[in-house]
Amino acid sequence: DTLVQLPDEGLKEMYINFMLIYTGDYTDEVLVRLKIEEVTEEVLGFVEMQTIRIGALLDQPRSARIQKLQNERLHRRRQQEEASSKREAQAEAASRLDRLHKANQSAYNSLFPTARQWADDIGDAAAVRRFKRRPELQ
Repeated sequence: DTLVQLPDEGLKEMYINFMLIYTGDYTDEVLVRLKIEEVTEEVLGFVEMQTIRIGALLDQPRSARIQKLQNERLHRRRQQEEASSKREAQAEAASRLDRLHKANQSAYNSLFPTARQWADDIGDAAAVRRFKRRPELQ
């Protein structure tokens, strides 16, 4: 984010310094300015990646870079909000499903003794006949 907001001169300076290190044409002054004690493989890898990134940034005007950064931040924030909303909706759906299962279990528990009596031909004759005719009640 910081690179994007640098003025073009600052980006050019960083690009030149990184290119000097990458090509091996650096001086001690460049290393001191960048606070690098020794050029290692890790430093070369970092410098190579940053050179590519800064080169791409130099092709865009600063205002376009900043606008793109703001758009990316807005997009990330919207994605986070959508993910949060989705998690909340899933939690609410799970809660509703749990309540439904509990209600079904409660209904089953309260009606099972009566259904058991109907199966044993005990109770209202019409209810017993209906129970015997309807497999879903058994």
